[in-house]
Amino acid sequence: MYVLTKSEILKNIYTFSYPYLDEDKKLTIPDLKKGFANFLSEANQVISTSTNLELLTSGKRWEYLVHTFKLDQCGQPNEQKMDLFCLKVNSALDYLKKNDSEYYEIFSIVVKTIFITDSVSIAGSSSSPNTLGVIWIQPNNNWTKLDIIESLVHEFTHNVLYLDESRFGHYIQPEKLNQKQYWLPSAIRDTKRPLDGVAHSILVATEILNLRKNWNYSLDNNSVHGENSSLLRKGLYSLTAINSHEAARDILGDRMKYLLKKAYEWLNKNSGKKVNL
Repeated sequence: MYVLTKSEILKNIYTFSYPYLDEDKKLTIPDLKKGFANFLSEANQVISTSTNLELLTSGKRWEYLVHTFKLDQCGQPNEQKMDLFCLKVNSALDYLKKNDSEYYEIFSIVVKTIFITDSVSIAGSSSSPNTLGVIWIQPNNNWTKLDIIESLVHEFTHNVLYLDESRFGHYIQPEKLNQKQYWLPSAIRDTKRPLDGVAHSILVATEILNLRKNWNYSLDNNSVHGENSSLLRKGLYSLTAINSHEAARDILGDRMKYLLKKAYEWLNKNSGKKVNL
């Protein structure tokens, strides 16, 4: 966790959990887990009130989430395939817990449900501000454990940014976000996207690169997020595009400008070529 620190994320969790905490308002992790789970279950009816992270592979809530995420799901899931995907996701979560217990601890407070599919035409992962605490993932057959971990970190970053936005507000005149004159190049996808998606892509790219640096690994261009040099280049390019588009930049609130500045500082520091914004 770099752009949003552990302390900032916990403060956001506490802010929204406060009405659901016991009378003594304890700040222990178990209390926060319980309070935040209750907050999420009230805000989002597809979330379980359990404090445990769940993998969802079938049932009415699974069907609802498939529909909500607009996934082109064909028929009922294949049990054998789902078992394999669950095994892979659980293995990735165990690896995350073993290698960065602090990160996993915060992850398991924020993310309550990971729902898995097996027949969406394009494998991937996704999250939504309308279903805070939920991650969709469908690993490709050739995804490695690190690919799955990066996908989970990717979606966790979106979730903590949605929470931060709910507390502070990230955009001025948010109705302009989807207007095409403000669309800019994404740091993750090779397309132009709405401004909020671009801002998130920069912050996600920074978190993925920070994870790789902390864990001392790199991946080739066939991985889910590509190689380090590509992520660095696209992240800085997206930041330059925002900075060069005055009207788009004016839509960003002070909080998002602060987060993007932190991302720029990290990317610039770790890039071989200095970029001036």
